[in-house]
Amino acid sequence: MEHYKKIYGILTSAAKSGSKTTYGEIARKTGISARSASLHGIFNNICTDEVKSGRPMLCAVAVRKDTGIPGTGFFKVAEGLGKLKKNSSSGAFYEEELKKVYKYWRKK
Repeated sequence: MEHYKKIYGILTSAAKSGSKTTYGEIARKTGISARSASLHGIFNNICTDEVKSGRPMLCAVAVRKDTGIPGTGFFKVAEGLGKLKKNSSSGAFYEEELKKVYKYWRKK
């Protein structure tokens, strides 16, 4: 739960400032490997909790350094939550979801 709260804080801070953070930056701040199942599980839980609470997928602000977009796990979670339809444009979905995240969190 401690790592969940810390990562949630990192993500909300980025969202409020209209920026992104990389998996590597999150790993450095938390001590959790960027490629670990533990980190992916926390992202999954945060996204699921946000959507169940009627908010956009906060994890949209966490991206790969090399691409500037989230990894495949983000899109799999989006599909599982019914937000991204199979065979839809993941790029268009991501851009729209990121806008929603920024709009929601800038009000906070």
